[in-house]
Amino acid sequence: LLESFGWPMGPAYLIDVIGIDTCHHVTKIMADSYSRMYSDKKTAINHLFELGFLGQKSGKGFYSYKKDKKGRIVKERDREIEKSLSFLKEKEVAISDEQIVERMMFPMITESIRCLEEKIVATPMELDLALVYGIGFPPFRGGVLRYVDNVGIKTICDKMSFHRSCGECYQPTEMMLEMSKNNGIFYSLKQ
Repeated sequence: LLESFGWPMGPAYLIDVIGIDTCHHVTKIMADSYSRMYSDKKTAINHLFELGFLGQKSGKGFYSYKKDKKGRIVKERDREIEKSLSFLKEKEVAISDEQIVERMMFPMITESIRCLEEKIVATPMELDLALVYGIGFPPFRGGVLRYVDNVGIKTICDKMSFHRSCGECYQPTEMMLEMSKNNGIFYSLKQ
C-alpha cells in the first residue's frame, strides 16, 4: 500500500533492509527521549529482535530472504514469521487501505508540524525538501506539508480521531488544531 502512495518500499521491508537490531535500538532511544513514542506493549520489532531475526542480514525479519539464481537477495513471505506475530492482534478491526496509509502517514505529519512549532526548521519548504531528499518522501506529492495542504488540515485532524487508540502520536498538535479551525495552509498560492 505504501508503494502505491509513492514510497520506494513498505515499512516492514524497509525495517528489514535497515536491520531490526538497528530499528530496535532507535525505537528505544526515541521512547526514552519522547514520552509520546513510548509504548508498554510488545512490538513486532521487539519480538523479532528477541528471536534473533535481524532482517536481510540474518535471512529472516518480517520476510525471509534467499538468493536467486543470479545471487540477488529476494524477499519472500514467511507464514511462520507471520504466525509468530499474531499476538499483535488484540481484536479484529475492519480497516480500509486508506486508513492503513493514514496510520502510517499521520505520525510523520504530526512530527513534521511539531518541527515547525518548535522552530527546528524555519519554513515548510525546508522541511518538505529535507523529507523528499532525505527519506524519500514521494516527490510528486511535494513533501509532507504540501500533502497536508492538498488533503486539508481539517480533514487530517478529523481523520486522526479514528486512530487515537494507537497512541499519542495520533493526537494533533496545537498548531494543527489552530490551523484546522481557520482552514490554514502551509503554502500560499503566491509561492
